[in-house]
Amino acid sequence: MNRNGPVALVFHTLFLAFLLAPILVVCVVAFTSQGYLSLPTEGLSLRWFKAIGDNPEFARAFRDSLLLGAVSSTRRWPSPATSSAGARRSRRCSCRR
Repeated sequence: MNRNGPVALVFHTLFLAFLLAPILVVCVVAFTSQGYLSLPTEGLSLRWFKAIGDNPEFARAFRDSLLLGAVSSTRRWPSPATSSAGARRSRRCSCRR
């Protein structure tokens, strides 16, 4: 059963296109060989990715992001495990019937 009418489907399609179109354009333009925004491209290049890789600030920020993600994920995994174990042992838990 489809609850959404045609107006809602058109609205959601346009909304997603509005959100995803800039990301798609940036991904396509990232491979251009020119030093400015241009579509269609005259050639393909990886120069922007090389510039990011050569910049030590980007490399440090990437390393810090990976470290922060690893620390936060390893610090938070015991919390749900202990909560679920406590809820399972609790007599007031409504999930055991």
